[in-house]
Amino acid sequence: MEDAQQLLTEDASLGDQENEREWNGKPLVRHGAKLTGGLSETTRRRRRQRTVDDLVGARRRLDAVCRGLAALRCFASGWQAQVDAANASRSGALRQLETTATDLQEALERLRAGEAERAAATEARDGMAALQADLAAAHARLQAQADAAADAASAAADADARRLAAEDEAARCRAQAQEAVGALAAARRAADRSKRHQEAVARLTGDNVVLLLRVRGAEEAAAAAAAERDVRQGVEARVAAALARAAALEAQLDQTAAAAAAAEAAAAARGRGQSAELHATRTERAELAAMLSAAEERAASAEEARAAAEAAAREGRGAAADVAAENRVLISTLRAMQEDCRLCKEAQNGAEGQVQGLQDRVAALERQAAAQQEAAASAEAALAAQRAVNAALMARKQDTEWQLLAALARTGAAPPAEALNPEHDPKPAALVHDLAHCGLSPARCIGGPDEVPGLRTHGSPRHGSGLLFRIS
Repeated sequence: MEDAQQLLTEDASLGDQENEREWNGKPLVRHGAKLTGGLSETTRRRRRQRTVDDLVGARRRLDAVCRGLAALRCFASGWQAQVDAANASRSGALRQLETTATDLQEALERLRAGEAERAAATEARDGMAALQADLAAAHARLQAQADAAADAASAAADADARRLAAEDEAARCRAQAQEAVGALAAARRAADRSKRHQEAVARLTGDNVVLLLRVRGAEEAAAAAAAERDVRQGVEARVAAALARAAALEAQLDQTAAAAAAAEAAAAARGRGQSAELHATRTERAELAAMLSAAEERAASAEEARAAAEAAAREGRGAAADVAAENRVLISTLRAMQEDCRLCKEAQNGAEGQVQGLQDRVAALERQAAAQQEAAASAEAALAAQRAVNAALMARKQDTEWQLLAALARTGAAPPAEALNPEHDPKPAALVHDLAHCGLSPARCIGGPDEVPGLRTHGSPRHGSGLLFRIS
């Protein structure tokens, strides 16, 4: 702007220097105004001021556009930084999400492994339970066999006891039979003694008591016979019963002995079979006990593995829950970041639209500035050309004016001396006198063509000073 003002000042000073002409070392003036190349000083100053104002306005608009571009660059830089930060945050969130997914996959793998170990432990526990059931069944079979052997032994012992009891009963029956035979013999002896006693009494009592004695003897004999009969019947019945009982007991004893012998043989056979089976059962029991101990060890190991698997599963479920919660937080964060990215994208689109509008405006302003610069250059070129034309015209005009003045002076028509400005344009007295003698006033001639009747300018009144005349 200062360069433009300096250029305009230099042009104005150059125009002033070119428009100034001296006459005898003094500049030619018209009523206090300098002789210029067709433009008044006010018009020239207004044009210069208008050009300066246009250039200042263009410079201000260019500065405003530059400031807008700088603000736009700052906004674009900040927005790009926000977009980069959002992309970095999104990348970090995606990486964290991938890490979380990997951890969740590992936790799921550990959980599957724990479930498999727990299933294996459950199968081992079921196998151990089945083995324990088989062992319990085998133990029950052994117990049943042992109970059967004990029952057989007790049956043999009972048979022996019954045989011994039958033998004792047979011995008692024999003793009772012998006692009955002894009692029968004693009764017979008592009857004989009573009969002999009665006979002795009868013989001792005499004849008086023969009848009584006979009666008594008969009664006693009848009583003795009845008693003997009763005793005999009782003894016979007891003997018969004892004999029958003894026979039955002997038969039962024989049967019991045979049954006991058969049972003893069967028990011995069963005992031998049961002994072999017991040996095999004991061997199997030892094997089953070893298998049971191994199964218990495996069950303990499986239980420990199951407990570890359950602990790992609980940890895995806790980790999975934590990972799921973190995943939900990350998903919400990612959604928020996506929303921020969407808003940033919308802001970016809006900013791009604003940037495009500003760029279009800048392009329009640049085109306008270029057009103004071209117009200024064209104006400067036209001004330079006009200055050259004005300089040439001024030279020709001044030469013509001097020639006219010289011609007027030669005719002897001198203008009055008071019409000139003696301070700014003192002319030779002869020339003034000649102009006054011709009825021409140099001041009126210099003032313009309209001030001199019968004269008109030869050229444009904007570019001439009114001194180039043609007499009509």
